[in-house]
Amino acid sequence: MMVLSVITVWAEERAIDIVKPVSDKVELTYTIISSDDGLAKQIGELVEFDFSALSTFLPKRVSANEALLVLTATKEKGGVAIEVSYKGAKPFARGYKTDDANRYPFLVHRLAAELSEHLTKNRPIWLEKPVLYARYAGAGKSDIYVADYTFRYQRRVITGGMNIFPKWADQTGRSIYYTANEGRPILYRADLYSGERERILSSGGMTVCSDVSPDGSRLLVTMAPKGEPNIYLFERERRKLTQLTTFRGIDVSALFAPGEKIVMVSDRMGYPNIYTQKIGEERVEQVVFATKSNLQPRVYGTMLAYLSQDDGQSSIFLGDLGGHLGKRIATGGRVEWIDWSPDGKRLLALRESHVVVVDPVKGEYWALPTQLSGIQSLQW
Repeated sequence: MMVLSVITVWAEERAIDIVKPVSDKVELTYTIISSDDGLAKQIGELVEFDFSALSTFLPKRVSANEALLVLTATKEKGGVAIEVSYKGAKPFARGYKTDDANRYPFLVHRLAAELSEHLTKNRPIWLEKPVLYARYAGAGKSDIYVADYTFRYQRRVITGGMNIFPKWADQTGRSIYYTANEGRPILYRADLYSGERERILSSGGMTVCSDVSPDGSRLLVTMAPKGEPNIYLFERERRKLTQLTTFRGIDVSALFAPGEKIVMVSDRMGYPNIYTQKIGEERVEQVVFATKSNLQPRVYGTMLAYLSQDDGQSSIFLGDLGGHLGKRIATGGRVEWIDWSPDGKRLLALRESHVVVVDPVKGEYWALPTQLSGIQSLQW
């Protein structure tokens, strides 16, 4: 059974099983009709999680004659079909189908997104967007996967050797960049549909794509041809590489930011912290002033989320690129990775190898029991 958790502060315990209803939410009664009990259970768990994580509804599973939302699920020819009927004040009826039964989570996410849009006039894009991640597979091996945001669906897309730091190449989700270690690090662009692969860059030490511009034309790459990692800008059409930082230390994890700037992690003050730098200029500005050991900046518009680490514990902070003081939105335990949803409405976190979805505005968190060990990096 999937345990859904809604909390306002992460406790130190690994198991989180407190449900905290919020009074401004709307109860959504639902039922699942299916001759396949296993399928009904799987769909019901995702319906519960999706509508809870929308921060608008309080889903409640009831009998068929009590339910406003009725889902009829069937397996057919290796696929799954779901018929949806909502009998509330704004009726809704629609059918969803996939030829691959393993992709049923995306059906549930889509119906939740479309019903939410129908009822609230707001489509939660983040529900439907896949997650890209790399996972260690043994000594000298790492594979790349695509998953739904709950990780109920996982598909390996790159395997064989050490394949790390994948990044979406564009908004379509068709292509990715990743680094393969083939005696030396090589940055590739791969088409996930055709299997075609294009060699982009290579350098001694490291070659990692940390961000791709929204239009897909430019990449920020960390390279260390002389042993010290610095940030480079790669223009894809012109195949032009420009060095942006020259610090004799560590500059990594660069991201594009508004105003032709980059955000990066640097140890130029003796500890890892977050800075901005305008592209084409050398001057850097410190962004985070509270706490030390600040890592993993994640930018959406002018919003900045990042991890702050202290004595083995991690906290997620939310601030902005204007230098306003970051607000701690989650603390406790060990957080391995965070990333914004593509629409900036949610944060996805891996806390002690468990998946947590964060609403940074309302301060709510939903924890899944899905355990993911060996995650090397991820991007939503």
